[in-house]
Amino acid sequence: MKKLTLTVIATFAAVWLMSCTQVVRVPEAVEQTVTKKVFTEVTNDIVEPGKVNIVVKLSIKTRLPGYYLLESKNSLTGKPGYPFIITVDGQSVAYREDGEIEKTSKYDAKGILAPEGGEGRRYTLVKILRMQPGQHRIEIDLPEEKYTCRVNVTLAESSVPYLLELKPEYRRSGKQRPTFLQGLRCLEPFLNGSSRKS
Repeated sequence: MKKLTLTVIATFAAVWLMSCTQVVRVPEAVEQTVTKKVFTEVTNDIVEPGKVNIVVKLSIKTRLPGYYLLESKNSLTGKPGYPFIITVDGQSVAYREDGEIEKTSKYDAKGILAPEGGEGRRYTLVKILRMQPGQHRIEIDLPEEKYTCRVNVTLAESSVPYLLELKPEYRRSGKQRPTFLQGLRCLEPFLNGSSRKS
């Protein structure tokens, strides 16, 4: 029943543009900027009348410090305090996640190199945002990756929260298979389970 409800919601929610760019944003500047109140972060998924909730979910794995010999000492990749920035219609909030060391098999059951196989640090960001129904521009910044994913959505009023999940795709070296050790290539957005990749 829950899956059916999400499917029905998806028919009323339209993502009309998705783009990703290489950018650099400074989390400290975002943290110190006072912006208009477009959304409120909440800790439960109970939807208020006249509002919509959207759960933004992102999980990525990075290499550990020292993987590259000439890596900057200022880099936060693989360290606690890894920054994320969520922006909705110009309102930005910066988050820092400590993550956890994760060691998994380098190969999957078929003996193929797994994109997230090996030892690294796993960062997981889950935020519930409450806002007015309608059109919204959602941006997810990963400053350490110099990367931004932008998704413009139209959210109809609903008693069930929307789920915007961003799944990572990693870079590859030459003809090798993609791996988190080479860094993030892009994030693919899914709204209520449906891919919105352009």
